[in-house]
Amino acid sequence: MSRKLVMVGAMLVGSMMATGCVSQREYDHSVEAEQTWQARLAEVESQRDAADARARSLAAENTNLRNDLTAAQQANAGIDDRARQLEEQIRGMSGRLDNVRLSMLDPTTDAALRGLASQYPNLIGYDADRGMLRIASDLTFDSGSDVVKSGATEALQKVAQVLTTSGASYELRIEGHTDAQRMSNQNTINRHGDNRGLSLNRAKAVSESLQRSGVPAERILVAGWGQYRPRVANTASGNTPENRRVEIFLTAPTGASYSGGSDAGWTETPANNNTNKNDDFPVK
Repeated sequence: MSRKLVMVGAMLVGSMMATGCVSQREYDHSVEAEQTWQARLAEVESQRDAADARARSLAAENTNLRNDLTAAQQANAGIDDRARQLEEQIRGMSGRLDNVRLSMLDPTTDAALRGLASQYPNLIGYDADRGMLRIASDLTFDSGSDVVKSGATEALQKVAQVLTTSGASYELRIEGHTDAQRMSNQNTINRHGDNRGLSLNRAKAVSESLQRSGVPAERILVAGWGQYRPRVANTASGNTPENRRVEIFLTAPTGASYSGGSDAGWTETPANNNTNKNDDFPVK
């Protein structure tokens, strides 16, 4: 349209010149105007071409963005599907784990000790998470005694059988415990001294019973805590059966060397020993 106006203007000027209706000054002014119009026309056309190019570039960029968006949506859908699959797997694994009680011991020993605890529910308790057997003192010893009863001896023989035939060479830490009731029988005091001495002697009695059934002495450590490590709060009288027990902890071999011998694993103490009454650590 602008180009047509320029041509019309030029024709008009030429016509006017031909008829002698315009002066030279007017003619020059008309030519100058035409040149200005042509320069402006070229500028507008250049801007139009640039706008067209920008439009094509934006259209291509928009197409690429749409393609990227489609690809991202497809990828996101795949991620969502994978996430759902993983969630289902996790739920399945959690369900299976809920039915499995983990143990720190090897499966063979763990299963055997579970069986013993089921066979002697009142005498033996088994804590798989700690690798520990708990022997009830009231069913293992008479009051104030460190002599293992015949019924408990049978159970300890079966414990020894597990510890020597399961294929796992665990070390044993046998710890005796009492309640907080003070000794009143003089014969008991003469034999054990105090609750710590009684707990130590009971732990040693369990150790000796296991050794007679084949458990190597060099794998055994004995200790007596007396009333200082109660399972539950002692009653006002201190007579708390739950706290009277011997606990056997199974631990991995330390790799240390031992001197061996029938008494390895603990040191004999006199029956009337009172020297360990206030010790911070039990006697080995």
